[in-house]
Amino acid sequence: VRNKVAQLEFYLLPRLMIMEHNGISVDAQNIDVAYGQLRALETRLKSEFFTALGDKGRIINPNSPKKMYAYLTDSLGHLGFLRPDGNWYYLSQIETTDQDETKEFINKGFPLLDTFYNYKSTTGNIKRIEEFHACKDKVSSRLYTSFKQWGAISGRTSCPKPNLQNIKNSHKHGINLRHMFNAPPGRKLVVVDYSQIQLVIIAEISQDPVMLDIINNPQPLNNPEFPLMDLHIATAATVNGINAEFVTKLMRKEAKAANFGLCNRGTTGITTTSGVKLLKDVQI
Repeated sequence: VRNKVAQLEFYLLPRLMIMEHNGISVDAQNIDVAYGQLRALETRLKSEFFTALGDKGRIINPNSPKKMYAYLTDSLGHLGFLRPDGNWYYLSQIETTDQDETKEFINKGFPLLDTFYNYKSTTGNIKRIEEFHACKDKVSSRLYTSFKQWGAISGRTSCPKPNLQNIKNSHKHGINLRHMFNAPPGRKLVVVDYSQIQLVIIAEISQDPVMLDIINNPQPLNNPEFPLMDLHIATAATVNGINAEFVTKLMRKEAKAANFGLCNRGTTGITTTSGVKLLKDVQI
């Protein structure tokens, strides 16, 4: 197995070198358009944020996670909601200002948090585009970055300074950031995705009979959302103690995050990747 992995990695290396040397084709005009839209959105969201805070807006810096955490847990710590298990969950109980940590509050209708995360996302995208400008060649209008073949803890390739990965297809406010990238005349952009590749590799190496059977013989499901069984649906059904026929999109999404979190970082990866809190009596 090690020899096969090494062969694949060495085969990839010269391709990454070519990508670094050639740079990435971008549309300079679309970059400028997206930047202007994001700046306008930043101004509006910041105004909405301070309006919602009222007098507190003069002392709270939305760009400071430390100050936002103190405000949420102290000033607003008494706010909460009743969970399905019958227990109350308060803002004073959150451990960080990460969106995964507070998504339940957002789903329950806490508009301040929704505005806060929209603002954070917008300022993050603004910084990313500013990095694009700094790394864009003025003559060729191509972006030059670096690729780390084993840069991520999961073993995936990473792309720092600037990061050209993990750019969402669409923005909540209709700003499409992927339009910044284009193919030169006579070329096309091709999207390729290996479905559940890490889990497939684990199944192959471990020869786990259950995983292999789901991969090689996916059974049809009487589920309006998912016509065929897959590993994420199987995980969701097991975790929730239900038949696969009743797995919802949200259940599969959480199971997917847990699966890849477990693949990449063990049990700690489940909490950091999906925000799912492991119960003390659950053993993996």
